[in-house]
Amino acid sequence: MKEKNKYQSAMSLVELLIVISVFAILGVVVTSILTLTLRGSQKAESTIKVREDMNYAFSVIERNLRNAQEIDCDNSDIDTLTYLSHDGFSSSFSCTVGTDGFVSSGSARLTKNEVSIVFCEFSCIPSSSIIEPPVINVSLIAEDKESKSPTKSQVDITTQIVARNY
Repeated sequence: MKEKNKYQSAMSLVELLIVISVFAILGVVVTSILTLTLRGSQKAESTIKVREDMNYAFSVIERNLRNAQEIDCDNSDIDTLTYLSHDGFSSSFSCTVGTDGFVSSGSARLTKNEVSIVFCEFSCIPSSSIIEPPVINVSLIAEDKESKSPTKSQVDITTQIVARNY
């Protein structure tokens, strides 16, 4: 029988460097996958926050305009829409566009401070007859103010509202 040299069973320096390189590459790949997953999760949360806020604002706008007694179809100011509520009170919806942009109903704010309105437009197509009610188009683009650039979410919502009680 041959005797084994005690150094023959050890790993060579090249083999050790190859193993370290493989583990380093695996570490980089796993870290980048984890980073992308977290970024995607943050963007999804940002989108949900903005969409929930916009859905609330649209539900209030839609409910009030569908039941309005009268809608002022003067399209000279696209940031404001004036109407006569079902109770007979004059009210309006308006937008302030910019980094602190928001949607409001009269004096009440419909969007949260964390969401910024980037674009807003109210347009009204007046009724052509007594039978046809006016049609209101509302377009909003909003974004999350608190998120940073790669995870910042922007939501674009447009709806068409046909008044009921005309």
